[in-house]
Amino acid sequence: MEFSVSPHNAFYDEKYLYIILIMLVLASIVCFACFFLVKDKKPVEAPKAELEKAPDQVELRRKETLSKLEALDAKYKKKEINVRETSMIISATVREFLAFATGKEIDCSTLSEMHKWNSEDLTKLIECLYGAEFSKYSAKDAANFLRDAKILVAAWR
Repeated sequence: MEFSVSPHNAFYDEKYLYIILIMLVLASIVCFACFFLVKDKKPVEAPKAELEKAPDQVELRRKETLSKLEALDAKYKKKEINVRETSMIISATVREFLAFATGKEIDCSTLSEMHKWNSEDLTKLIECLYGAEFSKYSAKDAANFLRDAKILVAAWR
């Protein structure tokens, strides 16, 4: 069978090359714009309505926290709870107090975020508690953790 038209390659005509080049240029412009425009935007934090706490409220919470730690100390000495459970409760109690005292959401803060606060006592305590919470091999005597937590809560300003 004979054809009157001979088939050519799709890129034989120059208009296809121009169309492809224009599409590539447009795609690179879009990628360039997305990369540089989206990259520089920082997430916007929702404004927090922080209420000023009176010093007597913080002192009252400090006393409550210290009494919780004393009760926890008594439970631990009676061997009612183990080192891991004690460490978890210490961490939650200290974080709750610090969240109230500072107004920051510390319950979800990581250790690296706490390092930015320049409180060596806090980061040292939380670091020790992490070891006791997540590794049975690094679980030491919780009495030291309780002592450090009480000192931290009593001295926090």
